[in-house]
Amino acid sequence: MGGFLSHSKPEKNQEVLNASCGPIRGNIYKHGEKIIDGYLGIPYAKPPVGDLQFKKPVAVETWNEPLDCHKYGPGCPTSGIFSSMCHDWMTFDEEKCLNLNVFAPRWKSNEFVKLYRRFYAMSGTAYCTFLVRSKEDEAHACRVFTIHYGYSGNDSTSSLNWYQSQDVSIFKNTTEIQRDFSSHIFFVPNFDGDFFPKPFDELRKEAPKLDAMVTIGEYEGLGMMFSIPACSDPNHSLLNLKACIADSYIPEVTRNHEEVQKKLFDFYTKDIDVTDKAVVARKLVEFLSDYLFNKAVVPPQYATFPFQATTHGSDAPYVFGDAIVSPFNPTEEQLKVMDMMGQNPNGKNCIGTWEKYNLNQPNGYFKIDYPKCEMRDNFQNGRLEIYKEIEKDDVRYRMFLLN
Repeated sequence: MGGFLSHSKPEKNQEVLNASCGPIRGNIYKHGEKIIDGYLGIPYAKPPVGDLQFKKPVAVETWNEPLDCHKYGPGCPTSGIFSSMCHDWMTFDEEKCLNLNVFAPRWKSNEFVKLYRRFYAMSGTAYCTFLVRSKEDEAHACRVFTIHYGYSGNDSTSSLNWYQSQDVSIFKNTTEIQRDFSSHIFFVPNFDGDFFPKPFDELRKEAPKLDAMVTIGEYEGLGMMFSIPACSDPNHSLLNLKACIADSYIPEVTRNHEEVQKKLFDFYTKDIDVTDKAVVARKLVEFLSDYLFNKAVVPPQYATFPFQATTHGSDAPYVFGDAIVSPFNPTEEQLKVMDMMGQNPNGKNCIGTWEKYNLNQPNGYFKIDYPKCEMRDNFQNGRLEIYKEIEKDDVRYRMFLLN
């Protein structure tokens, strides 16, 4: 809800809420005729500095005087592909970054109580280079970082002491460091036996059996192009595609990585005009879409985008009725698509039918489009077949599956 209210202009609420952390004052947001109370930047933990750095958050002590929570609090210092995306509109502060935003609608709804008794997959897969690592791989990434900055110690205790003694500014730029691991972000969550107490295969067996809905946009990777260094060159040359593939498939990820890189490069450049920048750019987006999002479905700036298509997050306004960073004023056609997304997409008196998933037709899918929705049987034009062979030797995929 916070994302969809981010472009709204709130009114300050002078009423004091006696929360469990202490008294706070927040904002009033109006969404049409509905009202939402919002409290921004509520500190929930002590500053993660000194001895508390690189440790679990320690709860902040409660306060007695009202705290004004009218503005978003500072974010955690960032690095990698998301750093350049948010430095223009967000402040960062190592000491004050552990804060929460809380939104509370003033209305009650007895409808849709059973709406989410289902499983809805979103936001990529375990293949995402920015998602997660094993604790061994994350430890290796940390060693690479320390070596780059001249630290020669090799035991974990002294390494932790070294990290805690550093100024946070050295963590802001990691692009210059030579890496032998795959990720566009240096420090990522890892499997440490804490948040995920058991291996994934065991947790899957314990999870309740639910109906699942898996959705993607036509070109999920289009929105990633301006944030990944290998893809941000507006010339969109074959070198961009080759660099992006090479950055994604390295020894940490797959055996015979050079062979896999060549196989993928040959696959995406087969029978295309390599001098046509638009064609090459589309192939680059196809690779990003397949690599980050699409292959799990079957068992710069926006001005530099090479073409227009639905990408990651494009479906959100049609579900929530509002966009994340700008107002959404739907046209008549867009309102009809919203009806398709939120109701029966077959519509009234519709010839098309959303059929049940058939294991004998794993590439079958239902395409929501205007003016016609329809079943299709060749998901992503068969592009994902090549990944079935690559997955057999995909080290990271097997690790995530079994760890």
